[in-house]
Amino acid sequence: MRIYIAGKITGTPPEICKAKFQGAEDRLKNMDLRGLEVVNPVKLVGNPQAGWNVAMVQCFAALIQCDAIYLLNDWKDSKGARIEFEVAKELDLKMFFESKIYNKAIKLLHKHDFTKKAEDINIFCKKIQI
Repeated sequence: MRIYIAGKITGTPPEICKAKFQGAEDRLKNMDLRGLEVVNPVKLVGNPQAGWNVAMVQCFAALIQCDAIYLLNDWKDSKGARIEFEVAKELDLKMFFESKIYNKAIKLLHKHDFTKKAEDINIFCKKIQI
């Protein structure tokens, strides 16, 4: 499965933006799902000085080749991410929301009394089918 990360980029300092998207990419990759390919738009565009239109063309080209979209908590604050959401919806991509996944994680961790060990997190992720 190929999953595209969507969230606010424009107006966010480049170092914060890079860290936010890298953190999301790392969390997705740490779920240890076979065949998971994460598309990070910050890495994809690679140039914080790229114009919005130029960046969005690259992002849309990548998004339409994905099976799913992972929407960061701030996606509604971003014109580009809102458009990516609509495109993903029209393409019937699977949608995962950072906040819903986090809330499910907390509930499962409490319900099953998991510790915060990496293997427990992977078990939890498989239970919520991410």
